[in-house]
Amino acid sequence: SIQQVDYSEEKFYAVKIKYTKNITQEIHSYKVFSEKKIWKDGKFAIIDSPELFISENFSSLIEAQDFISQKNILSVEIIEITIPTSRIQIVDSKNEAQYLELPIIISSNSPITLKNQKTELTCNGDFIVKNASKLQIINRIELEDYVMGVIPNEIGPDAPMEALKAQAIAARSETIFKLLCNRHIKDGYDLCSTTHCQVYKGLFRQNDNTKNAVLETSDQIITFDNKVIDAVYSSSCGGKTEDNELVWNGGALPYLRSISDSKSKIPDLSYGSNAKRWIQKKGGSYCASNKNSSSWQKRTFQWEKSITKDNLSKRAGMKSISKIKILQRGKSGRVIKLKISGGSKSKIIDSEYKIRQVLGNLPSSFFYIKRTNPYIFVGKGSGHGVGLCQVGTINQAKAGKSSKEILQFYYQGVEVKKLILDNR
Repeated sequence: SIQQVDYSEEKFYAVKIKYTKNITQEIHSYKVFSEKKIWKDGKFAIIDSPELFISENFSSLIEAQDFISQKNILSVEIIEITIPTSRIQIVDSKNEAQYLELPIIISSNSPITLKNQKTELTCNGDFIVKNASKLQIINRIELEDYVMGVIPNEIGPDAPMEALKAQAIAARSETIFKLLCNRHIKDGYDLCSTTHCQVYKGLFRQNDNTKNAVLETSDQIITFDNKVIDAVYSSSCGGKTEDNELVWNGGALPYLRSISDSKSKIPDLSYGSNAKRWIQKKGGSYCASNKNSSSWQKRTFQWEKSITKDNLSKRAGMKSISKIKILQRGKSGRVIKLKISGGSKSKIIDSEYKIRQVLGNLPSSFFYIKRTNPYIFVGKGSGHGVGLCQVGTINQAKAGKSSKEILQFYYQGVEVKKLILDNR
């Protein structure tokens, strides 16, 4: 067992020089090399990025500013640095204890099992235990082992082989894309293990098929214009995928356009009446469930959820709720703008994810309002609906489509290529 014994923090300020021409001979400096992930000329590289700091550190922001002013240094950045120190107690199987200063690395020739009161996780690779207000435990792992830990927990271990291969290529692409974004750089690690990045659970649910799907697609990624794509995916689009800019802030991406997942023509779902009729329709698309579908696939296609007015008002941060009005739907029929009114106040919610949260954690925002007391929402789909549809992928694979055909269906105009590592 590992238990944190004590914890403390030391803070100071460092001065980072942006241009070396500002350094005079009387000022001492030193270089710090940080790891930087880049994509250049169709290659992925991890390089050492040098940063120049003044060798003197300061106990306060004012001290650092005074030093810069006195030395007349231009174009600098003052950085607050926190150095946490912590001591942990490790008790072995013989109930013998020893005390260590963090960070430490736990390595083994076989998989390591990490267990706490809530979860038990067995993983390949090493575990890094770091300083934080709470213990931070990071699994350091090879890319392909990471992808093996993702796909059975995203699309399921029993999906057809071509669906597993499509998911493996999409997951690998999304991993590289998120590494380039450095979205968790301030947290001290590359990726989290939740849906914020991708669901990773080590060896949990892995089987021969999931492993072979990764091995047979080893190093394959999805590219557009010779760049790795943001290969987002969700459980079920409900019949039509969504344009990325209607769900998240940012520019329109040509490979994340709304497409019909249907075997038959789908009406314009941005109109409420069409959306309602399509939600009520049984089947009709690749993401529809069938008699051979698993329970989670059936749950994602059509659903009904209710929430009381009191609960809804609390979630919306209002005293009371008198009316909900759908103001705008996306191309997939998902509600992307909603007005909630109560008394003399009203609130506009224009985020697909926030709409789902406020209305009681709905599976998706593709719904219509069936009743108002309590509120009953009837809908289709699960998740944001952008990019690859997992249930649709499974059913396309069952219909004989290859992993490449599936990927080029959901991500428009892309190519599947080998990942090239630039070892600098």
